[in-house]
Amino acid sequence: VKRDVEERLNLLSRSFPSDYLLTKEIDKSEDMGKDLNSLYRDGIYSFIILFLVLLIIFRRLKYALIIITSILFSLLFSFGLFYLLNLSLNIITIACFIIGLGFIVDNSIVVLDYFDKHYKGEGIKRLTVYIREIYSPLFTSTLTIIAVFIPLIFLTGELRLYFKQFALGIGSTLTASFIVSIIVVPLMFLKSFKKTDYKKFAESLTKLIYRGYQKIITVIYRFKKLAFAFLILIIGLPVWLLPNRIETTIIGDIYNPVFDSEIYSEIKPYINYALGGTLNLFFNHVSRGEIWRYGEETYIYIRLELPNGNRIDRINKLCNDLENDIMQYKSSFKNLIANVLDEETATLRVEFDDKKANTAFPYMLKNYVTAYATRLGGVNSYVYGFGPGFSNAGGGASSMFNITVKGFNYEKVKSLAEDFRNIIIRNPRVDNVDIDKSAFYWSPEVYEVIGKVNRDKMASSNISISELFSIISKNSGGNFSHSRFRINNDEVEYRVKFSNYNDVQLESLQNTIITDSRKNNIKIGNLIHFDERKVLSTINREDQQYVRNVSFEFKGPYKYGQKFLESSLLSIKIPEGYSIKPAEFMFLFSDKDEIDILIVFLAAIVIIFMISSSLFESLKKPLLVIWAIPFALVGSIFLFWLGDYNIERGAYSGMLLLLGLSVSNSIMLVNYLSRNLNEGSIKEIAALASTRLRAIFTTSLTTISALIPFILSGESTFWKNLSLSIAGGIFSSFIFIIFFLPVIFSKLFANKEKFSK
Repeated sequence: VKRDVEERLNLLSRSFPSDYLLTKEIDKSEDMGKDLNSLYRDGIYSFIILFLVLLIIFRRLKYALIIITSILFSLLFSFGLFYLLNLSLNIITIACFIIGLGFIVDNSIVVLDYFDKHYKGEGIKRLTVYIREIYSPLFTSTLTIIAVFIPLIFLTGELRLYFKQFALGIGSTLTASFIVSIIVVPLMFLKSFKKTDYKKFAESLTKLIYRGYQKIITVIYRFKKLAFAFLILIIGLPVWLLPNRIETTIIGDIYNPVFDSEIYSEIKPYINYALGGTLNLFFNHVSRGEIWRYGEETYIYIRLELPNGNRIDRINKLCNDLENDIMQYKSSFKNLIANVLDEETATLRVEFDDKKANTAFPYMLKNYVTAYATRLGGVNSYVYGFGPGFSNAGGGASSMFNITVKGFNYEKVKSLAEDFRNIIIRNPRVDNVDIDKSAFYWSPEVYEVIGKVNRDKMASSNISISELFSIISKNSGGNFSHSRFRINNDEVEYRVKFSNYNDVQLESLQNTIITDSRKNNIKIGNLIHFDERKVLSTINREDQQYVRNVSFEFKGPYKYGQKFLESSLLSIKIPEGYSIKPAEFMFLFSDKDEIDILIVFLAAIVIIFMISSSLFESLKKPLLVIWAIPFALVGSIFLFWLGDYNIERGAYSGMLLLLGLSVSNSIMLVNYLSRNLNEGSIKEIAALASTRLRAIFTTSLTTISALIPFILSGESTFWKNLSLSIAGGIFSSFIFIIFFLPVIFSKLFANKEKFSK
């Protein structure tokens, strides 16, 4: 598409006059090209890392080659599915193919590991028996991952668009990997198998690892009560929600001396961390929601605003003068775009290439333009810098925040807005506070002119109010009186004005000369003091409540501005029936979106339970399998807290995928224990679990390893957050499944008689 558009533009440009130049203002295909190149590069790195990890774990080149070959077959099969279903590839689905390399190989690893430990060269019929043994748990674990995307039908709007493409990419690759693992992998294994290759893993190091693992399981079982308490505290108790005081007489007498004491208030933060666990981190210490980005390119945005009633030629001249002044640095920036939007507003955008963005010049030019704009009389100017050139986080050097105040009394709403302004202006980083902000930033701002009459000077000049107003009326668009004359039987209203009344600005009106009764010349500005004041452009009401928008600029990183905003909102007293909270825009990740995601998560867990129940024909075992989910989320949340990352779309996408990935290993282990358990003792369970240790470790390690290139990327992108979410969750679920799930299984199925039920 990009090539076709460029060819068409080149063809059109030939018909332009010689002094005309066609320039692309915005070309999103460049960003898409960079993203694709980055994905391809990370995909190659993932391939290399996966190959090395498989080679180290299996210690056989042919096994590593079989699994890598299965990836290629899975990808080709996925492309075939897209072709048959007439689906188009896009950047999201391509990214899913690349980022899913780690768990595409999971099925192949499980099958190959099972063959390696059980197949002794008995022939294809025996191999078919092993395939049948592993088919059901393999199919169920794959189905649970795909099934977590079924509840996406509950989503609406942009979220549904994001997750739909994500589901198509992941679902097709997993479907392909399952088919390849039960057809292609057994054939390649059989073809490459030799009698001399048969070795049970009896090396001393492997035996030592297995014995050590079984010993750990035994110790955890011995202290199982302490282990269960530890698991509960890892998830956390909502102790931060405990009230400081309880007014009930009997309970309060016991409760208040402890929880309302000075000692408890000092140790409360530590108690919240110790007992609150991951829930405390998620609700109180991890930033949730999506930061809107203006783009990854570096540019300066300039906005010029004149008061109402100006002619377009004036704003055009101001914009043209500033444009010409900036053009003297033409060699140091990529592009300059100027737009006169209307009679009062103009914008300029100065863009920089990557090379210049990494120098000090963008800052220098921004400061120069700011100084230039402040010298313009009667003009409101706004100069902002955006992109990596102004912040290593990809945002601006300053951040804009918007707050919405609502209530049933207009004056009280205004008073609340003023109180909030008085609180935040104490911070020297806060600037450009506006309590009369329009509902949308592109709406024109409205100002009113207030005139204060100097009655002493008017009395000394012997000029009456009515005479003064009459002169002002003739020189301006306003009207202070109603004059009528009759034509036949109709009254017609008329006004008498100078011919240029519509072009007169406030400064010209102040300098207008009038003559008093003594023939002395006096300026109108000496008789009336004029003052401009910003007012609401409209009075808005929502749900029978008045709405006032407040905005301010925080000079610093967005996350610190967000924390400052939250603390400022907590310090203001809000009467009953009124509210003051951050404004929600369509491009932000709102509370409603989080509720939608929660519904999807709960529905996905129900579906996983149903699928697991059909495999095990039991209720206990699916509950045991689902235990892996909260501990997977624990690792994901902890990693975001540790790295001070924002939980947004990418993170939630990773958590949704994590629901299926975390239970897949759990299903394989529980199924293996169920099929092979005889006595039901903890030693037998630990021995059986140790035989699945390599497969679970390998699938977990390959999934995390394939995500390393995305995690190490410097930019905070959708795919990086998704990778962080999956990596943290896979690690914590691995720890739970390997060390704690066998103990819980033993507790539920302590002996064969109990197990058979």
